[in-house]
Amino acid sequence: MNLIHPMPGSLRFGGSSFWWYVLLIVTSILIDVLSMGAGLFSLSTDHLYHELSHMAFGQLCHQQVNRSLELNGIPMAVCSRCFGIYSSLPTGLIVFPVLIAIGLRYRHRLAIRLILISVIIIGVDFLGNLFGLWINTHLSRIILGLSLGLSLAWLLAGQIHLSRNLSTHE
Repeated sequence: MNLIHPMPGSLRFGGSSFWWYVLLIVTSILIDVLSMGAGLFSLSTDHLYHELSHMAFGQLCHQQVNRSLELNGIPMAVCSRCFGIYSSLPTGLIVFPVLIAIGLRYRHRLAIRLILISVIIIGVDFLGNLFGLWINTHLSRIILGLSLGLSLAWLLAGQIHLSRNLSTHE
């Protein structure tokens, strides 16, 4: 059984791409945990972890308290939409390789289209709320964030799968 050059569709793959993918999953999980802020660990807003988690995402998210979920009464370090992105990315990175291995076909163009559609819908949701056409909620923002995070995970998992298959056929 050759673990370095697996059969197409197999979950086993060797070389550095495997470890880069594991690093990507671990990093995305750590970012997700950090995005939950101090409330995840029942720490106060005076705690250094609270300050560091908010600083870490300060340039990436508006962090408006009224648009952020709370854990143990403490606002997360990101808004609900960003939390949807950060929480779905590691999930997708773990689940999609399994789905690809059991036969789900990865299509690069579809992955790109899903990302674009997600971004457009997020933009429409933002503008609709801005112009008072509707009021988006935590739930709607989380769902739209989940769609973008899963789309990004689908692209990353699929690209790893394609690069692995190319290297097995050389």
